[in-house]
Amino acid sequence: NSNTTVTTTYSTIEGLIPGNYYTFLVSARVGENNVQGNNVVIAEYTKPGVVKNLKTENITTTSISLSWEKPDGNASSYFIQILEDPTFDMNVTTTSYTIEILTPGNYYTILVYAQVGENNVQGGYDIVSNYTIPEVVKNLNTENITTTSISLRWEKPDGNAIFYFIQILGEPSFNSNVTTTFEIIEGLTPGNYYTFLVSTFVNNIQGNSSVIANYT
Repeated sequence: NSNTTVTTTYSTIEGLIPGNYYTFLVSARVGENNVQGNNVVIAEYTKPGVVKNLKTENITTTSISLSWEKPDGNASSYFIQILEDPTFDMNVTTTSYTIEILTPGNYYTILVYAQVGENNVQGGYDIVSNYTIPEVVKNLNTENITTTSISLRWEKPDGNAIFYFIQILGEPSFNSNVTTTFEIIEGLTPGNYYTFLVSTFVNNIQGNSSVIANYT
């Protein structure tokens, strides 16, 4: 409990706890003896603080898990938004949540607000961003095989892909980045068996490889 006397018709009360419920009583006074009238009562929450240590974890092709810590003061629930997806919003009472049914290889900016009260009074937000992992390429095939070359062809994966990374298993000196969905691998040994791995990249995030093998 605290009280203060003012001569104005307004006052700023400071030093309160974030996300706390306060009941204020205001009464008029007159005279040297401060004769007091009846109280008028109003109640309100302070805005909750910002959540702490928001981070992404356990990222898959279609989901991102979030975790955070309770803010200073009080919080009764949390509101999650995706900046790139205005149709997504979620109220939760836990300090973790897994967002699912996302697009593979997509960049997401996620906002988390603390809330208090029946009307979900919101504080400031913390923000975190990350990509989902890109999906595996589709229908990887070998074609136009010669004594020293094998052509690879595939289809774009579900979701997003910036470029494709090609490796030959057992030959670490060979790797290639391409932006097309086909590539001719040349300079191979006649009659040799080759295993090719093709994976998708977005930013610096690599998806799982699709694998195919054949002889020159």
